[in-house]
Amino acid sequence: MIATFLAVETKFKPDALLPEGHVFDPDDIPVLTEWGDVLPPVEFSLDRLDDTIELASSDSESPAIAVAKAMVKRTTTFNELNGCWELPLRCEYDEKNRARYPSLSVPQLGIKNRLAHRLTIEFLREVELPPGKEDLMVDHRCMSHACCNPYHLEAITPGTNNDRGRRARRRARMPDLFALTPATHQDITYGEIKERQILGGSGICD
Repeated sequence: MIATFLAVETKFKPDALLPEGHVFDPDDIPVLTEWGDVLPPVEFSLDRLDDTIELASSDSESPAIAVAKAMVKRTTTFNELNGCWELPLRCEYDEKNRARYPSLSVPQLGIKNRLAHRLTIEFLREVELPPGKEDLMVDHRCMSHACCNPYHLEAITPGTNNDRGRRARRRARMPDLFALTPATHQDITYGEIKERQILGGSGICD
C-alpha cells in the first residue's frame, strides 16, 4: 500500500549544478519513501554528484567551486537505493540523543567545520540561508544525517524542523517501520502520482 505523500518537487530552479534549472518528465520515476516524502530519481542525484565532481575540477574560482572541492576531498558514498550523497558519520545521534551531522572546512571561504548539508544547499543549490533570530533550518527529507545531496534538503522554519525531528527519532527507534525498499519506488512515475492524487492534499510543488 502506498503512503500519503507530503509534496513533490517537479522542477528545480537554476543553481550552480543546474545553470538552466531542471524539469522532470512525467515518465520519470522518483524515490517514494515510507514516511511520506518524494525524492528525485536516483539517476538525477547521481548526475548531480557527477556535476559536483566536475565543478570541483574547475580552474575557476567561486564559492560553489570551493565547496565542491571541499566535498570531493572527503570520501563520498553514493547510495544507489535513494540517491543520497553520504559523508562519513559515526552515528546519527550521540549518547545525549543530540543529532550529529558531518562537517566540512572550506579554507577559501574562511569556513571551518561547518555542517556539510548547509554548505551544499547554500552554495550548490543556491538557497539563501539568512542569519538572524528566525534562522531557517535545513531538513533532510531523506532522513539520512550523513547525506549532503542538496536536492534531498529543504530550508524550513525551526518549528517545522522540530516536528520532523520527532518523526526522525521515531524512525531511529523503529527502523523496520521506516525502511526504504525497492518496491516503494520502482513502479510509480511523476505523472501517475499526479493522476492518482496520492499527495494527501499537499499538491505537486513547482
